[in-house]
Amino acid sequence: MVKQVNPESRRRGTIFDFALVSPDVRSPSYRMRELGAVCSGFPSDTDRIMLKDCQFVIGDMIDVAITPPASEASYPHPAEVGPVDSIRTVRRGSPLGALPYGRGMVRRTGEFGSRNTARYGRPFDGP
Repeated sequence: MVKQVNPESRRRGTIFDFALVSPDVRSPSYRMRELGAVCSGFPSDTDRIMLKDCQFVIGDMIDVAITPPASEASYPHPAEVGPVDSIRTVRRGSPLGALPYGRGMVRRTGEFGSRNTARYGRPFDGP
């Protein structure tokens, strides 16, 4: 679906980073759990993860970060992108700092192709 909306994301080496966002039943906040990342053109075990395997329920949301390849010559090694086991609590209206993942890398977002905006540097207002 993402590749239909954004044709640039079809390039080999594009990284799709997924997280599950769900309401926290004990407080007015959301919990974010990293599900993993897949790299276009590099098959891995993460490609086969299903929503039912991640305890996804109605009302949960999927967060997707798209990172374009750095250059045609340097692709990330498949071992550098994969499942991540971390949980983050996200309070509505509070700014967040960058969340490290993998081997010292930091998830980032912004305009497609931009690598200078921290993904979690904005408040999460929720639905």
